[in-house]
Amino acid sequence: MSDVFVHISIKIRYVLNENYIHKALLWLQTITSSFSDYKMEVIAELKEWFFSLGENYGVNPIIFGSIYVGAIPFFTVSLGWLVRNLKNKKPLILPLLSTSFFFVSSYLYLVIAGRNVPFWVYLFIIGIISLGAYSTYKKVLNKVKESENA
Repeated sequence: MSDVFVHISIKIRYVLNENYIHKALLWLQTITSSFSDYKMEVIAELKEWFFSLGENYGVNPIIFGSIYVGAIPFFTVSLGWLVRNLKNKKPLILPLLSTSFFFVSSYLYLVIAGRNVPFWVYLFIIGIISLGAYSTYKKVLNKVKESENA
């Protein structure tokens, strides 16, 4: 008899737990769907803001982003070319110019095509270019040191 009560007790606990789990899942689904709606709203507002910047300053954000992302492989190849010429003691001017051009190409588009761009944007671009040049310089030096040690 006691086994029957234990079995019924376990079954009742299981049903109650299932009910709590079901309620918890429904609650989680409600929160997730409302968060998803909020997230989509934020994404839509960010997209609208992003494209309005292009209209305000005469720059197409799609073109800017395409140049930015499209220049990455060319920058990487140019950087490899620069490191190889530095290791082999060959002239550096062409690989250095190539690496520099692909690093600043999207910002060149902004400077050339943009109009009414605030002054702080130019300062920001100068800062990015300076930081990138320093970082690239350190990266090249590390590659050269690695090759000399090998």
